[in-house]
Amino acid sequence: MWREYAGGYQDWANYQATRRADETPATNAAKRGGDLPPGEATKPTRQKAAAAGKLSWKESRELAELPQRIAALEAEQASIGERLADPALYQSQPQEAQRLSTRSSEIDEQLLLLLERWEALEG
Repeated sequence: MWREYAGGYQDWANYQATRRADETPATNAAKRGGDLPPGEATKPTRQKAAAAGKLSWKESRELAELPQRIAALEAEQASIGERLADPALYQSQPQEAQRLSTRSSEIDEQLLLLLERWEALEG
């Protein structure tokens, strides 16, 4: 069957790739007219996705350590927040208050980077 696609060859190739990736074993079995075992009809195909997104040893270790690093930074940020909430700190040690405020903003930036990295590793 002849179909026209808007765009060039690369657009057609991208469309075909996404169409094939979206097909599940259930749709393939329906096209063949065969039946799948009950559990297989609902399972998405993960072999290709797992092979394409497989993490290296270093990345898997990094992914395993990310929750602990994030928790440690959040705990440090909470303790800094408690210290900054004390008005006596600003009166007795204004330089310390400035240092803690700077550190708190550094922790915010680090947390954002770690969360983005976590999302990239899991995605």
